[in-house]
Amino acid sequence: MNSKRQGILSIFLSRVLYFGVGISYILAYGNNFTIINFLIGFILGFILLLLMLKGDWNNFFKSLLGRIIILSMAFFLVNNCLVAVAVLGSNFYLINTPPILIIVPLFILILYGVKKGLAATLRLSDILIFISIITGIIAILSIQKNIDFNNYLPMEILDKTDTLKCIISSAFYSVSPIILELSFLKSDEVNKKAIIIGYLIGSFTIFLMILCIIGIFGGNFALLFRYPEYILLKKVNLFNQFEHLETFLSIIWFNDLLITSLIAGLLINKVFNGKWLYIVSILHLCFVYFFFINNYQHILLLYHYTFHILGMLTILGCIGSIINCKFLKR
Repeated sequence: MNSKRQGILSIFLSRVLYFGVGISYILAYGNNFTIINFLIGFILGFILLLLMLKGDWNNFFKSLLGRIIILSMAFFLVNNCLVAVAVLGSNFYLINTPPILIIVPLFILILYGVKKGLAATLRLSDILIFISIITGIIAILSIQKNIDFNNYLPMEILDKTDTLKCIISSAFYSVSPIILELSFLKSDEVNKKAIIIGYLIGSFTIFLMILCIIGIFGGNFALLFRYPEYILLKKVNLFNQFEHLETFLSIIWFNDLLITSLIAGLLINKVFNGKWLYIVSILHLCFVYFFFINNYQHILLLYHYTFHILGMLTILGCIGSIINCKFLKR
């Protein structure tokens, strides 16, 4: 995997958890101060990323503990992606369509991509990053005129515990998925500069999104929306002629979800290949549908505990991969 593609994957992976979970969660605990909290979380995430880059995740994945941790992360991210697509689709696009009919096409697409291999996913990422950049620029340029700077005030800390949650969660949302990418790369293949640049670009785009959401809706009003990042796209208006482009522009988020699911699926395929991949995948799909999508209370639990699960897996993984790397050097 060349350095350009490592950077591209880092962009997708550092953004994926903000759709459906991340942005609404940090807004709930940070309100207008989310802007500052995110910047602090970005710095904390950067430090955590540097720590992650010291480990040998590829060799760690070969150990039993490494497989448990990294596969747990992979299944968890696929789980989040399927839930995000199902909830968005059933609430905004296909209201009368059963959620199972929304996620099955995505599930089949993921399986198809996994069978095509890593090279096909990397080629797809080259195309999708270009589409994401174009649509992102269109969205930002067309909604900035709706920003009211009064909405950024008052910017104050309401609760220290909530502020801490906002900072720590934003760090893990950005960094934890990059573990999947590192698990594919041997220690001598990792281009630290490319991965860091990808993280910086991904985080910057999320920061712009948060600025726009608070600037247009205000921190309190934005909390009324289940998907404020999607509602924001409804404000896009090109040349006062083209409106209601949110369906097209939401491809920005779909690209993140798809690439992340494919990378996670490819890691799962390293352990469960052949017919076992299909068996495990179908069981996982049934679990996601009946335990989460069919039960809104469980979706709320997932929403509140995502960063706790990410934090536990990331910290354990960092410790294990660094120890594994030191052991191999000896």
